[in-house]
Amino acid sequence: MPPRAIDQRLQDVFKKLNDDVITLSWKWQIVNALFDSEERVDILRQTAPSFFFACRMTFADDVFLTLSRLTDSSQSMGHDNLVIGRLYDELAEKEHPEFHKRLTALVAAARDACKPFWRHRHKRLAHNDLEMKLQYTAEALPGITIGDVSRAIKSIQEVLNTFNLYFFEGETYPGVFEGGGVDALFVYLKKGLEGFEKEKQQMLALHNPSNSPT
Repeated sequence: MPPRAIDQRLQDVFKKLNDDVITLSWKWQIVNALFDSEERVDILRQTAPSFFFACRMTFADDVFLTLSRLTDSSQSMGHDNLVIGRLYDELAEKEHPEFHKRLTALVAAARDACKPFWRHRHKRLAHNDLEMKLQYTAEALPGITIGDVSRAIKSIQEVLNTFNLYFFEGETYPGVFEGGGVDALFVYLKKGLEGFEKEKQQMLALHNPSNSPT
């Protein structure tokens, strides 16, 4: 039983949002791990640059869309949405007035942090804005940095963590997710490059016996 009484529906909403945010955080951790140093970027360029560039674009677009969905309005086109604002929508304000106020402020901050991603969703990801695609407008999409994404994710995590601490006295996001496999990937990529270089040297030696080691 949770330390504080919580409606089953609200508990279910939190759990589903929590699952989405954990997945989002995990994906972003993978992206950062793939491109977190010049050494790793160089290895990716030497092995399959087009593939890893496509991976980066796909991951980034997915993260942008997820940030937009999580901070969307609670209802659109007459349909309810699973969004972080749903946590205070369904919370009994009279029973938790101070917490409701705090949660509302945190959600507002998260929505502000995610506004640039909404523009990308509306103009580029969910829709192909004609004027922008044809470059008939001077309007430009907001630039997005790694820091912008990290701050947006952290602001959403703070909403879920605050809710979790209040009702369940636990934290949700330890900050490190095991099993991403990125470190293992680079081990094999390095081995592949080393093997390729060794094979190349062997082929050169076959064609130029005088250059082969004695």
